[in-house]
Amino acid sequence: TLEEARAIDAETLRDKASAFRNAGIHRWGLCVDGTFLPDQPNQMLCDNRRLQIPVMIGNTDDEFTDVFPAKTYEEFEAQVNARLGDAAAEFLALCGKGRLDEAQVMANAKVNGSAFGARLFSMRAADAGLPVYFYSFGPEMPGGANAGAFHSSELWFMFETLAKCWRPFTGKHYDLARQMCNYWTNFAKTG
Repeated sequence: TLEEARAIDAETLRDKASAFRNAGIHRWGLCVDGTFLPDQPNQMLCDNRRLQIPVMIGNTDDEFTDVFPAKTYEEFEAQVNARLGDAAAEFLALCGKGRLDEAQVMANAKVNGSAFGARLFSMRAADAGLPVYFYSFGPEMPGGANAGAFHSSELWFMFETLAKCWRPFTGKHYDLARQMCNYWTNFAKTG
């Protein structure tokens, strides 16, 4: 019932979501109801079925690259076979299996689906003559071992809230945040 669903605590929901993700089951998704949400948003964007207004889209350089988060090559190949089925051999060959060492094959399998989707959307919008702006965010993030430009790391810069983060940002980061916040504000104001 709705009451039972509302009674589930946040930790239980988080743990169940993690268990699904770790088991290779799809994460939370959207419900296409035909009225409020007539189709999958990604499909609607690719088909330019959206408000015909200026759009800014982008990604961070290091987000969602571990499609196959294996620690060993054997584990990696098992994940590829389980997820790609009949296409696994072709994918592994494209990644260099048989030509490159195992570490390089695994490195070549890292695909940034977010960046690919953002670029595809940008190209489709531009081909349709619609104003679209693309960004790729990739500065080094201080604090932590090789944090990279992970998913959502640009938000501190976009909203100029670096001081609210524990990371030891320096002057260059604050300069970039000021510039990004000004650009984003101007885009919201003028398109």
